[in-house]
Amino acid sequence: MNDDKLLTAGEVAEILAISYKSVLELVHAGELPFIPIGAGTIRPRMRFEHRDVDDFIKRRKTRLVSPAPRITRRVSNSSGLPVIGFMEMREQRLAEKRKKNGDKNG
Repeated sequence: MNDDKLLTAGEVAEILAISYKSVLELVHAGELPFIPIGAGTIRPRMRFEHRDVDDFIKRRKTRLVSPAPRITRRVSNSSGLPVIGFMEMREQRLAEKRKKNGDKNG
């Protein structure tokens, strides 16, 4: 491949394995520089340098890092108010209900 040859938007799309429209979106977002060919300003004929496409790829390159192991939070009570164990209260009520229902059936 000749690195001196300017690329069209279609060729850039092929290199990046994206659509022509996506290349234009990258240009309009300022992520992919281009060289305007011709005198048109409304719809410029764009050409791209290989090194700009390579730089874009390098900027976008990333690695997937697995998340850190989950750490359980420990909450301290600094307000001086009593800590209410709602789950413990619920379990206690359920145990009492089971006990009552067991007494009726037995």
